[in-house]
Amino acid sequence: MFDFEETAPVDLLADMHYIPLQDECMDSVLSIAVLEHTRLPWECAREIHRVLRPGGTAVICVPFLQSEHSVPHDFFRYTVYGLQSMLEWAGFEVESVERLGRQHRALAWMLLEMSKSSNRLVGLCTAVLATAIARRARTGNHLPFSVYTGSYAVARKPGIWKPCDAMDTSVKG
Repeated sequence: MFDFEETAPVDLLADMHYIPLQDECMDSVLSIAVLEHTRLPWECAREIHRVLRPGGTAVICVPFLQSEHSVPHDFFRYTVYGLQSMLEWAGFEVESVERLGRQHRALAWMLLEMSKSSNRLVGLCTAVLATAIARRARTGNHLPFSVYTGSYAVARKPGIWKPCDAMDTSVKG
């Protein structure tokens, strides 16, 4: 597991634009709510592709309709089509792309943001309403053009996966 913040409890500190691992040394990569915080996410997708072994799998989850977070390091939002296009550009074979969090969750997030700037009673009522609405949220593949809060993709690096005895995770020379 790696992160770029020095205080993160991780095994490796690195910038995702350059992952300090050898080519084709990872079996799989899981990235949840990371690419929106990178300045060049398509280059990060290419780095993920580089470190995956042939046949390796990447699962990438990104936001679409969400409030800003980790400001000022919040740069991008992704449609399902943008996520698929970026992964294909990086060399992946995209197996599936799914929308997450329907309009109920998006509406709930907007209400929660509104409740932060309201007086205490209005804020509390808005938060209760938002929670009730969010509980009605459903996940799954929705019709095109529906409102959703994020998406995830499962993609593979072309090739045939072969196990190895030991991974050398030293930095490229």
